[in-house]
Amino acid sequence: QDGPCTSSDLASMSSSKKDKLCLVCGDKALGYNFNAVSCESCKAFFRRNAHKTIRGRCEGKCEVTVESRSFCKRCRLAKCFTVGMRKDMILNDEQKKQRKQKIIINKLRRQGQLPPQDTYSASAKDLLSPMRGMVARNPDKFLASASYTSLSPPEVTIKQEVIDSMSISASSPPGYPGSHQAAPHGAYNIGSPTATHPSSSTTPEAVISYAPWEESRDFVNAAINRMSETDGYLIHELMQAMEASSFLAMTQSSIKMMPSNPEEFVNMAELFVRKVIKVAKNITFFKQLHKDDQIALLKGSVVDIMMLRSAVNYDPFTESWSLNTKGCINQGSSQVAGERISAEILKSGTPETKQLFMTYSKFIKSLMSTIHGDLLVLKILILMSLFSADRMPMVDHQKVQEIQETYARILEEYTGHRFNQEPTLFARIVMKLTDLRNINEVHSKMLLKMKVDEFEPLLLEIFDLPTDAE
Repeated sequence: QDGPCTSSDLASMSSSKKDKLCLVCGDKALGYNFNAVSCESCKAFFRRNAHKTIRGRCEGKCEVTVESRSFCKRCRLAKCFTVGMRKDMILNDEQKKQRKQKIIINKLRRQGQLPPQDTYSASAKDLLSPMRGMVARNPDKFLASASYTSLSPPEVTIKQEVIDSMSISASSPPGYPGSHQAAPHGAYNIGSPTATHPSSSTTPEAVISYAPWEESRDFVNAAINRMSETDGYLIHELMQAMEASSFLAMTQSSIKMMPSNPEEFVNMAELFVRKVIKVAKNITFFKQLHKDDQIALLKGSVVDIMMLRSAVNYDPFTESWSLNTKGCINQGSSQVAGERISAEILKSGTPETKQLFMTYSKFIKSLMSTIHGDLLVLKILILMSLFSADRMPMVDHQKVQEIQETYARILEEYTGHRFNQEPTLFARIVMKLTDLRNINEVHSKMLLKMKVDEFEPLLLEIFDLPTDAE
């Protein structure tokens, strides 16, 4: 019914469903290609030649078999069309990109990293409705009330003294919403340049393969102006939370000591774990969650977030991390002088530390190439990683999923406007969350081979590592 078939073609199909034969040449076939049962060879041949006009000296009656199929392209192509193969089913480059994006998104949905499509908007809107009402009635009051009160310490899991050491003042820190007149919707301007936003933008003299990290206030403000009131607030809140916790800031003075072995290198993570917790405590959505879910999300995402964060200071050319974050942003880490931490600490260690670095380095290079050095994309990706509902059993799995959905939608909207020439970019960016899981597994294996008694207490707790007392 898909095209005229000869009786010999139909007879060549095995009565056994397990054994399919190519309708073109009779070779073994695995299934349908371009609307007809065909082998891999005839499938590839048809893809290459279906849109060509092939001329030959034969009379058009050559027999096409496994042995003779390469002798006459004209008759082989004619046989392809005779058995029903359709050239309109061959995808062009753009269609291939769209199909790949669809496959990626569906894969992420099956893995629970993106919500099902039919839940993609309504539930999140319901979750945000109280917030939107407060913004509309009184922006100042809302921003102050949504400010950064410390969470009640969990009854179990993270140690009491650790929580106490990281508590955040209930009053709004300098530069936070609530400490000044809130900007009206459509005018959420990113504040004056800070350590994470240098006042000057220096063009690198040397051509580098990776775009320098930057956060254009013009792009961010333009993106916010296109968003709904609630989405604009969420971006503003994200920016402020990271600035107040100095999430991206790092200098040599912030490091207790330069690491000399893998254990000391891992202990440097304590500073960033504290910053991750501070950022989370400053996100309204996070504060709405049950305490057990807060702890589960932090424990499950902290490694992923640290990997994303470290990309800002990593130089793939020197395989080292700069201790000058301010110089890395808008200039590129390869242009920054000053102290560095060499990856040799990991490369010269155990097989597990070597494997971690190789996996990490490959991921960071791919990440930098994919998101073009856009810091806002990186920050949104960090929150999507934080709100991953499949980390471990959740008290309110649906709510966490809806929160991640909200940030995924914002990311899709932002990248669509920011990089409108790359229709598959959103899917490629979100796939980085899957890549991070692989690094997390390698990281866990590495930790189990290390001297955990040399780790800081906070790291033992957040990484769920066994201690001698246990």
